[in-house]
Amino acid sequence: MATFRNASNLLVPVREQRIMPLVAPAASPTLAPFAAVNNELVIDVNGDANVMFFGNSSAFIGTLEFSGSCDGSVFFPILAFPHGTACQGSSLPLAGQPTIAQALVAATTTCGFNIPCGQLRKVRVRVSNYTSGTLQCLMIADPNPAHSLLVEQAPATLVQSVTGALNATVTATLPAVAGLRHVIHSISVTRSAGVALTPTSTPVVVTTTNLGAIALTFGSDAGGVGVDVEKRIECSPTGLLASAIGTASTIVCPAWTGVTWRINVIYRLVL
Repeated sequence: MATFRNASNLLVPVREQRIMPLVAPAASPTLAPFAAVNNELVIDVNGDANVMFFGNSSAFIGTLEFSGSCDGSVFFPILAFPHGTACQGSSLPLAGQPTIAQALVAATTTCGFNIPCGQLRKVRVRVSNYTSGTLQCLMIADPNPAHSLLVEQAPATLVQSVTGALNATVTATLPAVAGLRHVIHSISVTRSAGVALTPTSTPVVVTTTNLGAIALTFGSDAGGVGVDVEKRIECSPTGLLASAIGTASTIVCPAWTGVTWRINVIYRLVL
């Protein structure tokens, strides 16, 4: 973002737009080809808030990685959000589901990613793995909000639903994603009685891993056949952050005679 001085000699920001590859102001943007490993585009983003990356594929098979730099030379992974209508031709993550690296297949015709870039000097998109084909690319940066509102809204984009057999242990496993961690929005555990349960004084505890040791307790009551009991954990609007990055999170229901378990987890990914 450039600046100029007004009549009072005060600095005033100029809301300009940057495009990479560089083109004449009146020209149509020229797309840069990605056709080998380590091909990359780097854009200066001083004062900008968001970058839009767009790629037009000719049977490109490879992986894009997204990174940013504060000093202009040392780069680290940053989040990119698939743009729903810009991604065509193959299955990419849901719009609003962040990633730090994205594999593309030959069926992909176009791809687009919103990349928040506040407090950074540069944003880089690089081919970290390449098989074949060409991806014609450009990036546009400006101080405006992301084109996709989902970047700011941060909705939950992932669901895990698991059930088991009568009398069996059941585990819901949220898979590890390299460089990212889970944010839990809600956990629901339902105990369904398949037979008349025998009451005891010892409660049954559903445990977790990588979620701060949070647990749910079911009283060992005399549940009748067909009776369901549900326990829920509703997290705040911002969610419960998993303890470790790049690590699976689990919810574990122990074996209980006469019981069938159901686990539902709603969550998302963050850096």
